[in-house]
Amino acid sequence: KLSGLRSATRTKAGTVFESFGRIASPKNIGAVNERVISRYSAQLRTDGRAPATIQGHLAYLTAALKWAVDQK
Repeated sequence: KLSGLRSATRTKAGTVFESFGRIASPKNIGAVNERVISRYSAQLRTDGRAPATIQGHLAYLTAALKWAVDQK
């Protein structure tokens, strides 16, 4: 899905996914649940991220997770 997007968008998505993996450390995609996402969001707030930045990160994650569900 990312291959059809602009380079800057792909880079941003990669940054979000890397930070999610580092902070949330899910074992696999099936381990991602509301608690894991809430912990990620809370850590971003603790790290001083702006609310708009956190919202943007969560939008990327939501899109990726919806895509993963569609892929089964």
